[in-house]
Amino acid sequence: MEEAKMKVKTDMGLIKSNARKKMERCRNSEDRLISQLEVENQALRKHISAEVNEIIDQAIAKFSAELISNGECNGIRKGRNRNFTQSSGSKIQENGEFKHDPEDTFYEIPLQICHEPVPIRSLRKVSYDGRPANDLSRKSEDTIPDFETILIQVGEFGNYQKILFLAMFLFAFSEAFLYLSQIFITLIPDGHWCKVPQLSNLTIEQRKLLSIPLKDSKYDSCRMYSVNYTDLLRTGITLADPTWPTTECQHGWEYDFSEIPYSTIATELNWVCDQNTLAPWAQASFFCGAIVGGLVFGWIADRFGRVPALVLTNFIGFVFGTMTAFSTTFWQFAVCRFFVGLAFDNCFTMMYIITLEYVGPTWRTFVSNMSIAVFFTLAESLLPWIAYYVANWKWLCIWTSLPLLVGVGIGWIVPESARWLLSQGRVDETISIMRRFEKMNNKHVDEKIYESLKKSCQNLITQDKDQKRYSMLDLFRSARLRNVTCLLIVIWMSISLLFDGHVRQVEHLGLDFFITFTIASATELPADTLLTFTLDKWGRRWYAAATMILSGVFSLMSCSFETGRCFDYN
Repeated sequence: MEEAKMKVKTDMGLIKSNARKKMERCRNSEDRLISQLEVENQALRKHISAEVNEIIDQAIAKFSAELISNGECNGIRKGRNRNFTQSSGSKIQENGEFKHDPEDTFYEIPLQICHEPVPIRSLRKVSYDGRPANDLSRKSEDTIPDFETILIQVGEFGNYQKILFLAMFLFAFSEAFLYLSQIFITLIPDGHWCKVPQLSNLTIEQRKLLSIPLKDSKYDSCRMYSVNYTDLLRTGITLADPTWPTTECQHGWEYDFSEIPYSTIATELNWVCDQNTLAPWAQASFFCGAIVGGLVFGWIADRFGRVPALVLTNFIGFVFGTMTAFSTTFWQFAVCRFFVGLAFDNCFTMMYIITLEYVGPTWRTFVSNMSIAVFFTLAESLLPWIAYYVANWKWLCIWTSLPLLVGVGIGWIVPESARWLLSQGRVDETISIMRRFEKMNNKHVDEKIYESLKKSCQNLITQDKDQKRYSMLDLFRSARLRNVTCLLIVIWMSISLLFDGHVRQVEHLGLDFFITFTIASATELPADTLLTFTLDKWGRRWYAAATMILSGVFSLMSCSFETGRCFDYN
């Protein structure tokens, strides 16, 4: 019996020894192959163009995949749905169970889900527990923390994050007011007709009966009878003859303010009939500004920081939003709205990004959706009644610009994006901000963690000095990234067209405009709330596809209703 035990123990020792030798040979072989490919890759890149570089990356990626699937070692294998593969090192049998060999090391290859080319320089050596293995003697307590780790330790949604979340209320109001206020300052009542000064002593109905021809059983908005109204009054005629000649409006227009109880810039400047395209052109000017603003302030945010971009957008929005009230011509109005468009979206998005960066992953879905569901929806729903009770388009411009002025002051209190600071090498400022969060949230973070973060960032900065700087054009160089970018452009264009189209067609439903607008805006609250509590459970891709399909179907169905005037803009 003792001899059998000794034999088994000897055999196990030999098996273990052979396994170690085999793994060592595999590692050495992989090291040589990877080193050789890296040297050849670097040498070739010095003499060939960027187009050939992409081909090389694809070839290297293919070889890497073959190495994973066909290699004799179990030290490398593909992960699933991860940026970096999950791998298992060699295992040893101990007490009847297989365990990781603590001395084992394997290679981890970053493989993207859609099988994009993976340069061999992306290979990195890691230990059995996923830690970098450049120094195999490194202990677990020396693991370098990332920003997410520190964020969790200072509190995922503590007092400081709650303050930032509540501060988003002001910026959400600013965005809603910038986006939607132009609807209320360019409203044109459906009831408008040619003005005839000679008939000013008559009632509205008497004036229309005598001077306005009928068109499709309704009073024409753009033509009047071309007759001598002084003679008609003298002879006592009170009803027009349909055979009378007609002409275009000669003295301007009159408007029915019973449904929209205030004058707008469109009614003051008579943007009707042959000038009915001026209001849409002014809105187009606003959106052109939004396009330019997205590019300009995106660059400013990357170059100078999120907070300067946030403050600048709010300042520009306030200045030109207020100046809009003093416009007396179409071109003055259009120019002001262009610069207001520069601030649109950016005045909220910058704050949105900063807040989400400081919220832990557990609360991120809640904060990202509820800020829209509550704050933006509330602003949308209140705006019609602000316009209704202010009852003056100039004062409406001023009142809806005031939140932007407050945003300028609050912007200087908001902490700068920690990730942006880290990307700029400003590690001390990042740590200072995290200490603030730590204090406000009544948390404690070990000083060694901050020191480890500082050390790792300094190493990355040194390594990244010679790295290529990327531009917007790089979004279209890689096939996968190009496809994703184009898909996002199409999706967001569709969403924007649908949302904006529905918002602007509310006035044509034949109901009270202010009530209808409020109800339409309020529907975002249950929609976004449902999204908040189901998104992490059901996922993003199919959720997005299903909601867009439903929106398209119901939008087409709405065009079949009699009260709808989906394609009537006159």
